[in-house]
Amino acid sequence: TIYTLVKSFTWFGGDQCQNNEKIIWIAVGVICLITILTLLKLSENSSLLSSGAGCAFICYLLWSALSSNPTKICNQWALRRSTLIIEQVVGVVVLVISLIYVTTVSYTHLTLPTIYSVQIQVVAAPLKKK
Repeated sequence: TIYTLVKSFTWFGGDQCQNNEKIIWIAVGVICLITILTLLKLSENSSLLSSGAGCAFICYLLWSALSSNPTKICNQWALRRSTLIIEQVVGVVVLVISLIYVTTVSYTHLTLPTIYSVQIQVVAAPLKKK
């Protein structure tokens, strides 16, 4: 994730590409926030693996968005067919890995519902004498 973010500044940044740099800085902030929240252990089920997968997905979305910019100044791979093919292959790989991860995690945390017995206690009010 760190490598991708650093390379994003060199691949898509520059003096004339302030919008790209703003998008990259937003991604850096979101990734730092996710990592800090994971390290604080606000949830007992949080792990660095799940936050790392989320951060990798954010980097993929960042790269996909910035590489689709047709401006040659802000995208050194603009209008190349090989970039489009690489983007599609990486997208399919990320999709498959995400689906496998989500299905295995949800399957391991699957628990059968517990049936609780409910006891109803009827309390009779004292009868009024007439």
